[in-house]
Amino acid sequence: MEIVAAVPSGVIWGLILVAVLVSLRFPVAGIGIYLWLDFMRPHDFDPALRAFRPMLWVGIALLVGGAWQRRKRLFEDFRRFLPLAALFAAVAVSALFSEDRAAGAAILLQVLKLTAFIWVVAGVLHTRGQWEAIVWVIAVSIGGLALYGIYEGHRLEMMEHAFHYDRVIEGPPGIHDGAYRDNNDLARIVSLSLPLWCLLAWVSRPRILRGVAAAGALLAVVGIEYTFSRGGFVAMAIGATIVAVGYLPRGRAAAFLAVFFGALFLLSPQPYVDRIATIARPLQDPAMQTRLKIWARASDDIREEPIHGHGPGVFDELYAPIPTERETEAGAQPAEEDELGKRSSHNLFLEALADLGLLGFAAFLWVIVAAVVLLWRIGRFGAARDAWNRQAAIAIGASLAAFLGASMLLSGPYRSPHYVLIALIFALERIVMGRSIDRRAP
Repeated sequence: MEIVAAVPSGVIWGLILVAVLVSLRFPVAGIGIYLWLDFMRPHDFDPALRAFRPMLWVGIALLVGGAWQRRKRLFEDFRRFLPLAALFAAVAVSALFSEDRAAGAAILLQVLKLTAFIWVVAGVLHTRGQWEAIVWVIAVSIGGLALYGIYEGHRLEMMEHAFHYDRVIEGPPGIHDGAYRDNNDLARIVSLSLPLWCLLAWVSRPRILRGVAAAGALLAVVGIEYTFSRGGFVAMAIGATIVAVGYLPRGRAAAFLAVFFGALFLLSPQPYVDRIATIARPLQDPAMQTRLKIWARASDDIREEPIHGHGPGVFDELYAPIPTERETEAGAQPAEEDELGKRSSHNLFLEALADLGLLGFAAFLWVIVAAVVLLWRIGRFGAARDAWNRQAAIAIGASLAAFLGASMLLSGPYRSPHYVLIALIFALERIVMGRSIDRRAP
């Protein structure tokens, strides 16, 4: 898409200025704008927008506006941010010993930005209404990606032919570097939205919004199918199972899941069913064989630098000679580099361990475990006050589990989606446990 080139630069700067002013005055709206940019990725649809740096300006305004709003309690609940501080320190130490200090510095800045974002969200979202509104922004933004994937899949006639990498959809391309360009990355982010749509369909008012959310959940399922991603299917299964078991009595949950997966396999086109069926034969799959080679080499490399790792962001450079999944399934010979000169780790956790070493990996896990503990507190203590509390905790936990489940076969320990979910968990715990005032009656 080349929309920016057809619009006067003054108009674009004007829109950015409006977004900045809104973010300064109304940080909750600023969070919504920032997350729309982050999830919908307009600057990946049209890379010319990158020259204007909209996320940077909105992010700065959001940080200033959020800090001003909580100026009298800047360091409130600082203990909750100790895991993030430990991760930042671990990344900084690893970057000092990095084989690529420029990459290390970039990752360190990314972790700092994510920590600042979580701090703002946790302090700015005070009510259920605000929290739900941000969930709507995320779900609708990802819904746009799902629609784009469905359109691309229909254009390529994906459901009419057996799967092959010569015919595969891509997300917003960027300059060959779009965050969700790869079909598996696109499936992972769409699967994250399914539990959120389920929550909104369960709790939204008025009733018409529940219908919209139910349609959004169906859109997410279809969007995941058009990616033909097996990791996306696994993530969808994880999310749907957690929501069903959490929302319904045991018997009804089992019946729902039986109907859901039965309908999925009976109604889905045969090419998709055949692709998913290959999950049952992992050791015969060329792509899995490639992953096993990467993981085996990574294990050797971890033993070389077990404490501080090779440096944040270095993993891709270490494993460049191994062919990509696309090359493997297409029968291509191993290449020295693909068009980006990089290789995916195909395992978020292994990448973090190889990059950061044992100390950094422990901090990385601490961040996730701390978020899960907060979810447990919300589910245990908040449910006695209102069923909404438990439903929200289950949905956001299911989204986190779906994303991390897919990440067992994908990379990106420093990307934003699961940190955004952690930010929502922090905010939800404050709202549910009564440290924020809910202005909307339950």
